[in-house]
Amino acid sequence: KYSPSEASLYARISWLWLTILQLTVSLTLASRGWLMFKWDSHIRSLLWNEEAVSPLLEKYTSLSWEDYALESDPFITTGIEWLGIILMLGAVLTLLMRIPYLAIFKWFLIPLWAIMALDSFSNYFDVHYQSGMLIEYLLQAGMPLLFLLILVFPKRLKIWAWLASLLVAACFVGHGLYAVGFHPVPWSFQVMTMDLLGISEESSKSFLYTVGVLDFAAGLAILVPVLRRPALYYMVIWGGATALARILAHYDPAEKYNGMDPWIAECVVRTSHWMVPILLLMLLPLWNKNGRLTLSL
Repeated sequence: KYSPSEASLYARISWLWLTILQLTVSLTLASRGWLMFKWDSHIRSLLWNEEAVSPLLEKYTSLSWEDYALESDPFITTGIEWLGIILMLGAVLTLLMRIPYLAIFKWFLIPLWAIMALDSFSNYFDVHYQSGMLIEYLLQAGMPLLFLLILVFPKRLKIWAWLASLLVAACFVGHGLYAVGFHPVPWSFQVMTMDLLGISEESSKSFLYTVGVLDFAAGLAILVPVLRRPALYYMVIWGGATALARILAHYDPAEKYNGMDPWIAECVVRTSHWMVPILLLMLLPLWNKNGRLTLSL
């Protein structure tokens, strides 16, 4: 049972909460689709791996690896472009899924998730199976399923909150594994830090190590009720800052479009890194209730 004040709170956040989630999913799909369509995907590396592909060619086709390597590139390029187009079309469909007579479109979230998952796995494959890359991409890839879960099971909001918390925690822990040097610290991390903060290379490594430790702490704290709120505030601030850094570090008036393609998309595709924590913050007043909470779809 909810008190009148709690029921009023629920009524206020229900529509806004779902709309923010819907927009976050749409922006994630649209930006990842643009990056695949215009700027390629690591799926290409997956399909050009001789060790993985050659046995399949021998078993299911008459092509040799040499013939495949010579002839496959245009087809791979076209395939990746179409996957990007499908994601961008899916971003539009996502905005329609709460219209009652268009609700059937919600099942399209499953193939959209499959494309996102394939693209994320190919990133993991291309960095030689670094665990940090795999778990960092779980949140972005999981956004279509998070939306589908709440559309199909609106009474399972607490399950959604726990699943979303695990995905956000994985994202920050994965980022932290690179920041602290468990995996080689990406040079792009260091360059952005040096450019934006005006510090030396060594200072940038120290800074990244510090925030990497904070990422680990936030990833654990989000699962502890008493620590959840400060962890989420940190994730909103740092998740937003790391997304915006893509634009700030690469803005160049001398380049076409001020050098913002692909960096606006690289910023937008990380919307879930700070927006999902906001959604979780919005649920905190109701999260600890024993009753079921149903969203007004």
